[in-house]
Amino acid sequence: MAPRRKPSGRRRSRRPSSLFAGIESSSSSRVSQPSEHSEQVLVVRRLRAVRPALLFCAVPNGGKRSRTEGAKLKAEGVSRGVPDILIFDAPSSEELAGKVGTALEMKRKKGGRLSAEQKVWLKELEDRGWHVIVGRGAEDAIEQLQQAGYPVRRWGSDPEENQDA
Repeated sequence: MAPRRKPSGRRRSRRPSSLFAGIESSSSSRVSQPSEHSEQVLVVRRLRAVRPALLFCAVPNGGKRSRTEGAKLKAEGVSRGVPDILIFDAPSSEELAGKVGTALEMKRKKGGRLSAEQKVWLKELEDRGWHVIVGRGAEDAIEQLQQAGYPVRRWGSDPEENQDA
């Protein structure tokens, strides 16, 4: 029988909001804040709630990979800096008339910065008629998507949402 490990003395923080139920936060910061991953998961949940009204996909560019896997992905066309979520439907707000879709780059509420590659991609997409958004947390991203005319709901407006908690 293996010896039992002593507890480290660190406690996992509990979130007061059910908004982040079941989603891990990044442990790298002293102040507990949701990770970019968890924020993106929340946005995707909202987008899936209106599917098939919206055609979108997430681009899995993040994460650590071996050199071999990185070389394979690069050969297949994977490129650094591609936005996290691409919405292939045009925004419906009048001020964005003529835009062909929306590129959403997710960042943490505090401290997240765009890389040089991300800035280039967002500019190139904008030059090609895309609406680009940098969402600083899930709530900000959803608010910007709503302003663009997408039919995504805010938290608390969906009766089934409370069942996720």
